[in-house]
Amino acid sequence: MSNELYVGNLSRNTTEDEIRTMFEPAGEITEVIVMLDADTGLSKGFGFVSMKTLLSAQDAIKRFNGQTLDSHKLTVQKSVHNIGLPLMGVSGGSLRNYRQGGRGRI
Repeated sequence: MSNELYVGNLSRNTTEDEIRTMFEPAGEITEVIVMLDADTGLSKGFGFVSMKTLLSAQDAIKRFNGQTLDSHKLTVQKSVHNIGLPLMGVSGGSLRNYRQGGRGRI
């Protein structure tokens, strides 16, 4: 399990500081990111919290999954990344091939 947590069902007004304050009792936090809408600058409804240790990440999941913040019941779970998988193009090939319009041409 990674030390990075997905935090979902955030209010559009939730800030990184509010999340940091909520999660601090579980352990040291290395990073908090709230994904923002480019047009409005408001939360997209989810973000990520990176905890310093695996134990603090597990504790945060137990403590805060299902808890309420800004009248929203949070979803807190381990973050899942598909590291190493290529971005897919329109026809299913990697974007590396799609960008230049040909097979294998870079």
